[in-house]
Amino acid sequence: MIDWVRDPRVRRWGWIVIAALIIVSMGRATLEAGPPRTTAEQVRVIGATLKCPTCRSQSVAGSDSAAAKAIRNEITQRVEAGESGDEIRRAISATYDDVQLIPQASGFEGLVWILPVFVLVLALAGVATGVARWRSATTRHATEADRALVHEALDKR
Repeated sequence: MIDWVRDPRVRRWGWIVIAALIIVSMGRATLEAGPPRTTAEQVRVIGATLKCPTCRSQSVAGSDSAAAKAIRNEITQRVEAGESGDEIRRAISATYDDVQLIPQASGFEGLVWILPVFVLVLALAGVATGVARWRSATTRHATEADRALVHEALDKR
């Protein structure tokens, strides 16, 4: 291996550059799309978060059923009336039972959002602890007594 790669400062800067690239790419992916601009885009985005009441495992945006079409028409009317996405979702949830595809961020349903982050943090802490223990473990070398035992065992074979 090249000697300059073994330098801890170079390795640290390499990890910093990798982390910066990941953060920048995630930020660009999030911000590039932006909010929906047209009524059709808004209807599609809101419809993608609502479950079709008559279909199995389909969103309102992806279903061709009569109920999904009726909900899309209602969403279109409400978007054109100037209502926000949350207002529209609440109004449709009041009309239809169990149509939310995205769980709420509060109450018991909030665990869906918090639990994976908590598990990820615990996993990373476990990995960091394991790596720290592995790095701090002393390397043991065979002593003369160990070598004598091995030779003795080999001679008995």
